[in-house]
Amino acid sequence: YQRRVRGCSLNSLCRMISLVCPKLNRVSKIKRPTPSLKPRPGLERAQTLNSDFALQNFSIIIHPSSPGLFQSGNFRRCFNSTADVEINTEVKANTGEGLEIKDPSIIFKLVTSKLEAKYGRHALIFPKEMIWLVGGPGAGKGTNTPFIQRVRMINEAAIVMSDLLVSPEAKKIKAEGGLVSDQMVLELLLEKLLMRRCRDGVIIDGFPRTEVQVQFVVLLHSYMNELRSTEVNKPPSERRFPRPSFRVAVLFVGEKESVERQMKRGEEIREKNRKALEAGDKPLDEERPTDFSEEAARKRYQIFKQHYGTLQILRKHFVFTVINASKSIPDVQKDILREFKYQSSMELSEETFTTLEAIPLVETVIANSRQQLVSRLDSYQQDTPELFLRVIDVIKDLFVPMIKRHSFTGSTLVRCNLSLFDDPLAVEMLIDVMSERGYQIQADCKEVYIPVKIDKHNNIICDIKKTHLFQIKFRAPSLRVDGIRALKTE
Repeated sequence: YQRRVRGCSLNSLCRMISLVCPKLNRVSKIKRPTPSLKPRPGLERAQTLNSDFALQNFSIIIHPSSPGLFQSGNFRRCFNSTADVEINTEVKANTGEGLEIKDPSIIFKLVTSKLEAKYGRHALIFPKEMIWLVGGPGAGKGTNTPFIQRVRMINEAAIVMSDLLVSPEAKKIKAEGGLVSDQMVLELLLEKLLMRRCRDGVIIDGFPRTEVQVQFVVLLHSYMNELRSTEVNKPPSERRFPRPSFRVAVLFVGEKESVERQMKRGEEIREKNRKALEAGDKPLDEERPTDFSEEAARKRYQIFKQHYGTLQILRKHFVFTVINASKSIPDVQKDILREFKYQSSMELSEETFTTLEAIPLVETVIANSRQQLVSRLDSYQQDTPELFLRVIDVIKDLFVPMIKRHSFTGSTLVRCNLSLFDDPLAVEMLIDVMSERGYQIQADCKEVYIPVKIDKHNNIICDIKKTHLFQIKFRAPSLRVDGIRALKTE
């Protein structure tokens, strides 16, 4: 299919397509447009021309960046980037903006090429962690976003797509009666993501919503990995591009709950604004028309419901979490806390995770610690009862008095030069006994070398004096707090 573009000769366009597109065999039987279909001034009027194009697996895409002028370089890049790939492209006329491309891969290529030309490829450093937060109207995205930021330790404010669409560029398009295109939305989003303060992580609220935008997320992840692959031979300290960590979170509520929450939100905002007007306070909160019409609120939910299926595409690529947002706020936040906890396999690079995997997680180490402690104590009593009793006697005679003396401090340090603890097994017994009794204990040994004599080879012969140190911690009583509580009770 081919459509006439203002100021572009039909024959020139056909010759250009023949030259740059290796899949196009020939152009023949071009029918001239009838004079009655001349485009009106200020309106891109599409005129369909019947052409005998031999197309294989894809459609002809018209580059819309400069209406009236066809740029062969951009056109060539457009086809080269999609060689041997089938393109499902919708071409439509927009007021004042020429023809719009709807293929996500081409739009993404055009936008990233524009950013590379503007900033340089080396400067396209996107956030390491991106949380794509979506949900139906009234699901509580704005309410729960600050909590997610605290859980993930993200300091930068969330990127709210509805706020981006009120930018000067978007307002100008709307004022002229046009729609904000997918290309414009992507440009606004990527420009925001490239801000330096977003590099550690950011939440994107309200994106993606359509199938095209879903593909943008997948393409962005691939693009970040492509940038990262260019630095594979550099030392880690010189690498600029991070390993991308994408997570999709859906706050889900049913239609009835969504409509009720929207209506309630409208009432609360209207009452708040009424009080603000009476007090002379400004600015006022935005009153959404859909929050005052049950039919409009239901329509908003239906739009979310229609596009929910397209989000499932992301489940194949990234961590995909669905949270039941119809619960109370504390219960929803408990679910968020469980789903968003740190996971090293997701956040570390493959090489780093493989290196660290040899060290067991603390959960694995302590999984059966109580059973293992009981087993060791029983074995001490059965296998080495004499040594075990000697350790018990030292605890009673030396450690317990020290603990009693420092009972209100919650800790004490025991030093001793007993040769008993030169035996590592005795130290293990001490640690296990104190642990079983509820104490926290750390053991250390310091060696002091004391010169005794010099042998015939002028070597200094030393005696080794060992000092064993045991740091013991326990729960200290709260004397004054308990007294105050006792008085209050009386």
